[in-house]
Amino acid sequence: MMQKLRDLRTNLPRLVPILEAWLSAFVIVAILIGVLDLTKYLKLIFESEPSQAYDIFQQFLGHVLILVIGLELVTMLVRHNPGSIIEVLVFAIARKLLVSSQTSTDMLIGIVALGALFAVRRYLFVHTLSDAPEAGYNLGAATKVKDVNRIVGTFISEDTADTIGGLLALEATKLGKPLRQGMCIHIADAKLTIVQMRDGLIEKVNITRLD
Repeated sequence: MMQKLRDLRTNLPRLVPILEAWLSAFVIVAILIGVLDLTKYLKLIFESEPSQAYDIFQQFLGHVLILVIGLELVTMLVRHNPGSIIEVLVFAIARKLLVSSQTSTDMLIGIVALGALFAVRRYLFVHTLSDAPEAGYNLGAATKVKDVNRIVGTFISEDTADTIGGLLALEATKLGKPLRQGMCIHIADAKLTIVQMRDGLIEKVNITRLD
């Protein structure tokens, strides 16, 4: 029974990317259908009275922005990048500001929210996670292995060590390799590289998912 539970725990995360790919495909199909509806808005704008054209054009902008949010959502599902989440939220707030805001208070709240998102991206994500997936992700050695799998999209075993730094040190010991900055080890579907060390301890690791 315990072995079956372990097998389920190991195989279940592998199904998640497949399900996400299917969800992404459905979202893309819905977006393509939504793009066809844009022509109907253009026809309504040309045929409507000037007093009604503004409201129709506002609905048109809302439709365009919701399609953009859908595209960003697909990107988020595919890349598993926290930066993608920020982009989805930015477009969602932008849509709220341009289409639904009725008062100056709504505008102010939206602007503050946008500023907060850009601040989070600038000071919490950029220096911690690489924006380019091909460059890998620079994470602290104390990052939990399960969090690494969630962020990078890898399937590193979570039973060997609790942190990514501990796992890298353990694997280096097994291979008889001394820890040094720049050392690279392949574990499961990931390439782990020591980016920074201090006093013989790993401080930062670059994790790149292998295709």
